[in-house]
Amino acid sequence: RGRLRVRSGIVGSVEKVVSNLSWEVSSLVEKGQRKGAAASPSSPMRRRRRQQQQRGASDLLPSVFGKALRGTFALHVMSGRTDDPTKTGSGAILYPWHFSEAMAHDSYVGSTKYTFTTYAPIAFRCLRQMLGYSDSSYLASLNKLEGGTLGAGKSGEYFFKTGDGRFILKTLPRREAEVLRSVLPSYHSHLFASRNTLVGRAERVASAASSSEAAGEKEGGGYPDGVMRVGLKTFLARYLGLYAVELMGKKRKMYLVCMENALARTQGLSPTCIYDLKGSKQGRFVDTKKEKKKEMVLKDVNWERSGLRLRLPDFIYRQVAESLRRDVELLQSMNICDYSLLIGMHKQQGASHGYFWCSIIDTLQLFNMKKRSERFVKKSVLGQKDVSCEDTMTYAKRFLDFALLKVFQPVDVHATYDIGLQGFE
Repeated sequence: RGRLRVRSGIVGSVEKVVSNLSWEVSSLVEKGQRKGAAASPSSPMRRRRRQQQQRGASDLLPSVFGKALRGTFALHVMSGRTDDPTKTGSGAILYPWHFSEAMAHDSYVGSTKYTFTTYAPIAFRCLRQMLGYSDSSYLASLNKLEGGTLGAGKSGEYFFKTGDGRFILKTLPRREAEVLRSVLPSYHSHLFASRNTLVGRAERVASAASSSEAAGEKEGGGYPDGVMRVGLKTFLARYLGLYAVELMGKKRKMYLVCMENALARTQGLSPTCIYDLKGSKQGRFVDTKKEKKKEMVLKDVNWERSGLRLRLPDFIYRQVAESLRRDVELLQSMNICDYSLLIGMHKQQGASHGYFWCSIIDTLQLFNMKKRSERFVKKSVLGQKDVSCEDTMTYAKRFLDFALLKVFQPVDVHATYDIGLQGFE
């Protein structure tokens, strides 16, 4: 036992050292590839340093953001641009400069000067209009921010939530901000092509029971009238805006992305259990006895051990499978990896059904030199199997296999279920 403890300690130390080394090597390589551009702070040490630098800005953000965003909207309205499709309702007609432009202005909070930058304002405004958010409602929600705490994952980013719970504001490294700007044209086209499709979101509950309970369900019946409604046929996280805040005297900008809250409270219900699923097993288990966090996020091994399945009528299951494949094909074409299927569940005690939320999140990580180095270290040096980091083709196949075989399950269309697809609208 003593030898095993020593061996596990040595392996853990070696893994940390090699991981830091691979991050540094990949950063240097990518810095050379970018011809002298500043490498992003990617190693664990640099990530902690970036968190310390952002802490001051994150404290001021709730008082800064709403005012700055209103100023940006006012400048946009006064600009009198004639190439703005949001004023004509033709949201599909966007030009290359709509995705690459940025609008910046200076302002003060107290005696502190800051620069607020809005990226691709017209393109994101088109996305918000497509999703049904007016400028006034968007501004009203973002005028009040809560939180400013570190997320539950390993990213080390700060998360803010609007007072009404509709939106999430998340800090992100410069590299991911650049990825979002580069993939924004494809992302916009994908969402635009997914609009007005006959895939619904229920306003009531969803089947979320273990496979062992499936045999006990009664047959007959159908869907209650008025349960389904038309929406977007995609699981991808909804990005609504990209911003940056730079305080006077600080050397680094704080980049922020605004997203729909994939786990927003609906019909008076909130998720009581949350899963982050990638389809891998290495390091994908959360010991619920040791973790004492209020909002615990469970992972793949926890899901498999629970025996849970999200049971859908076969025709809904086919639409879900088709949409997942389209989403994953898009991510693969953009060289994106390391994304997750976020599942939120609300299951009443003693009931065989419940309500669930679903979204594909963390879609801004490229399979670059950093990820190639991570995969090499974990598989070839440490000898780990079924690691999370894989090339985009392998990752996409494993992700889809897990989602369509171990998460969603088709059932007889004549069975009695109240289906809810929150986040899939």
